[in-house]
Amino acid sequence: MNIKHATLALTLIALLLLPAIVYAHEEITVGDYKIKYGWKNEPPIVGEPNAVALDIVNSKDANAKIDVTELKVEALYGGESKVLTIKPVSGQAGKFQAQMTPTRAGQYTIRLSGKIGTTDVKADVKPEEVDPADTVQFPRLTSGQAADSTSSIGLWVAIGAIVLAVIGAGLSLITLNRK
Repeated sequence: MNIKHATLALTLIALLLLPAIVYAHEEITVGDYKIKYGWKNEPPIVGEPNAVALDIVNSKDANAKIDVTELKVEALYGGESKVLTIKPVSGQAGKFQAQMTPTRAGQYTIRLSGKIGTTDVKADVKPEEVDPADTVQFPRLTSGQAADSTSSIGLWVAIGAIVLAVIGAGLSLITLNRK
């Protein structure tokens, strides 16, 4: 095997393995349904808008319409919970999303309850952990730098307000003197 063939073979192997490496969704089975779950945007990052992504397939009838009108999706974290609104992904049968912006790093639990069609659903699943924002921010700001940038903006706003107040007072005096 020459270098070109070896390079081609390694490239093909890498391409075949890539979806397995990148795709972090997991799957559960509930009755006749296979439910793949995960985050819409991976890795999930604190403060970044995201969504719980659900891909639901009827294992007995792949063409069956998936009815989630009675499915409840609830996010759980640190003793708090929030019911999310599940919506179908436009033009993609069996794919649903529940919008959410994670506000803390760590492991979230997604509770699925209710019904898919006539099948009872009761499952707690744990998608990929949410990463802190500093894992993707560059260059990283120290807390002092963040405060400095905020205070410098405030300083410029204050200076601008003072300048406008002085101009306004000056125009008022000119107007009064002309009368």
